[in-house]
Amino acid sequence: LQRDYDRMTRSGDKVFAQWQDNLEEYSSEVMRDASAKRMNATRARYDAVVAAVGPALETYRGFNATLRDHALYIGTDFNEESLGLVEQEIRMVLRRAEAMTAEFERCKEACQTYVKKSAIRGQVTSTARKQV
Repeated sequence: LQRDYDRMTRSGDKVFAQWQDNLEEYSSEVMRDASAKRMNATRARYDAVVAAVGPALETYRGFNATLRDHALYIGTDFNEESLGLVEQEIRMVLRRAEAMTAEFERCKEACQTYVKKSAIRGQVTSTARKQV
């Protein structure tokens, strides 16, 4: 997710910068205004994806760090007492996993909205059928 997020933000910034530059190239005010309106709408959806994915990445990093801590703890001190502590921690991990699921759903919805609104007519429908 981090690698794709980094790639998306690098390419997204370039796309929107180029789109902004291209607005100056239109001789037709109607076309320029239409393109600017589409750019702003697309940028808002893109920003929604970035806003959803960024916090989710932080949550995943923390979750993974906690799991590594548990593995390290048990790997170093594996006995009944240490397992009691880990058992308490696992309850917390499960609650965090539920919260992560909700964050993932927000990310997925933002991405689906972006793709649906940005895709060429018919493109999303054929992709949606393949996923079923």
